[in-house]
Amino acid sequence: MKNQWRLIAGLILVLIVAIFAVMNGNSVPIHFGVTTVKWPMILILIVSLLLGALIALLVTAGNHVSRKRSDKQADSEVATENEQLKKQNAALTTKNEQLNGLVSDREKTIERLQQEISNQGQGTNESNS
Repeated sequence: MKNQWRLIAGLILVLIVAIFAVMNGNSVPIHFGVTTVKWPMILILIVSLLLGALIALLVTAGNHVSRKRSDKQADSEVATENEQLKKQNAALTTKNEQLNGLVSDREKTIERLQQEISNQGQGTNESNS
């Protein structure tokens, strides 16, 4: 829908320029500093319009290229940061597994010691009886 409105606006502008050019068909002098020429007004209007469109296109293309370059650089930085985060995640996962192993070993040691204490307590109760 947005492009249709642009097309309609463009066609209206072309129609306005064409009507203006037809109404001003007489020849006018153009001074180039060194020389003076007489050209029809319609030719001057068309050349001016084309030069304006060319300038607008060049400015837009320059902005587009600049934006694309900065987007590419940002994507590269994001990819690098993503890789670093993946490495940190892997290191932290390994460390977590090691710590879980230590906790498991300590829990087993605590259970073993509790069994030894209960066995010693039972042995003391049996000798007292």
